[in-house]
Amino acid sequence: MSLIVRDKNFYKTVLAIAVPIALQNMVTSAVGMLDTIMLGQLGEVAMSASSLANQVGFIFMMINFGLTGGAGVLPSQYWGRGDADSIRKVMSLTYRISMSIALIFAIGATFFPEMLMRIFTNDEAIIYEGIRYLHYCGVIYLANAFTITTTSILRTVGTVKIALYSTLASLLVNVFFNYGLIFGKLGMPQMGVAGAALATMIARLVEFAIITVFL
Repeated sequence: MSLIVRDKNFYKTVLAIAVPIALQNMVTSAVGMLDTIMLGQLGEVAMSASSLANQVGFIFMMINFGLTGGAGVLPSQYWGRGDADSIRKVMSLTYRISMSIALIFAIGATFFPEMLMRIFTNDEAIIYEGIRYLHYCGVIYLANAFTITTTSILRTVGTVKIALYSTLASLLVNVFFNYGLIFGKLGMPQMGVAGAALATMIARLVEFAIITVFL
């Protein structure tokens, strides 16, 4: 078996799938980093609170990526043999598990934010700001569960561009509202750390809406 594929169409197909996925992952990371970068201008406490609060979301994202990555193996096989009904069954089951996990994290962020923050730090100032950030994260987790599951399944059937477009839209919305809500610009209230979380929530809801309309 040759290690080098000589079919040019093969490489075109791979690049058409891989490049949008790589760009989407890069933009997704940028959305999460924006809060920390922009909050850095408010001082060490605000930046640390955002960074540590985002660790909860990072754990959720890793669980979700593992779930959807494993579940994605089956739809790709079903797609190859034209079995759309089985794809829908796998997608439905993945939604249920993903949303259930998101609900657990959402409850924790909404009702037990102090407990979550104390896992990472004992600094009271950072905990206070982190609690303000986490209050908005419940909606973010639920929206993320839907979008991550949907885009992961769509990838298995060769539909990758919509994920990139929705993520780019989310990034632009996040930049706009971060600037307005963190620093009190463009007629918006100055909310600091809470503003960064609210901006991220709005951005994730825009991403969720785009994916929903596409479906």
